[in-house]
Amino acid sequence: MSPAPAPRLPILMELEQQLRAQLDAAYGLSPAPPPAAKRSLAPRQRRVTPLEGRRPLSSQARMPHEHVNLQGSALAEGAPGRSKRGTGAPRRVLRRVAALAGILCVIGGAAIAGRSHNGRPAPATSSPTVIGAGAAAGTSWQLSAYRHQGALCQLFLTDGVQSSACGSRLGVAGVRATSTLDGNTRFVVGLAGAQVRRVSVRVGSHSDTVAARQVPRAAGSRARLPAGLRWFVVALDRDQQTATQPAFAQPLDSTGRRLHRAYLDCTIGQGTVPCLTLAEREAR
Repeated sequence: MSPAPAPRLPILMELEQQLRAQLDAAYGLSPAPPPAAKRSLAPRQRRVTPLEGRRPLSSQARMPHEHVNLQGSALAEGAPGRSKRGTGAPRRVLRRVAALAGILCVIGGAAIAGRSHNGRPAPATSSPTVIGAGAAAGTSWQLSAYRHQGALCQLFLTDGVQSSACGSRLGVAGVRATSTLDGNTRFVVGLAGAQVRRVSVRVGSHSDTVAARQVPRAAGSRARLPAGLRWFVVALDRDQQTATQPAFAQPLDSTGRRLHRAYLDCTIGQGTVPCLTLAEREAR
């Protein structure tokens, strides 16, 4: 005589129903229902879980990450315990790889931008480097040159005045000049091309001619200056003319021959006829 089957407890039946509902919701599968068994005579109210009564999901209706995981990996549907780990880990790895790639792109772009500009070398930039110094009428002065984003610049310092100016590339036979008033002296200061040996400066009825001195090689290399660059400083006594009139700087060779047309310095005397004419010409 075979022993009577053990009675099924209500709590076990409820757990079985929850498990079947979860399997149906996740994979559309559920184990075969056990043979019918007699329930306890005592009526018991069954709780309905949120998973019960849920329509099983087909393979097309699964969550996006589950669908991709099943198609792109070797995980079988019979291993639900690994699907969750297989879904999150690759995504975390991909996110980290993408973030690292973005950082490398930013660093590489900054390095390339600092090295080139539209496929050309980046514009030269350097710190002011002293190329000449001296004194006139009891006033000490110092002239420096440097590059700023490709422009050629000069910085002139006296005991009480500081002035600077920048411009485009200077021709080998050209000059560039600016003026500064300090006490009883007007300084006309500038840079000259490699072929210039002397510079004649005229302000009103005052004039003076000085040598165009070559920039020391070490200073020129340190400031990234053009090869053969020269400089000059002219000191004129201050009076009504030198305090209000523009200056003309004429480049000369070693024999005194003019190399190029004179440069008009309108740092002082902007309202004069020569400077207004120059402004009109440049505005055309």
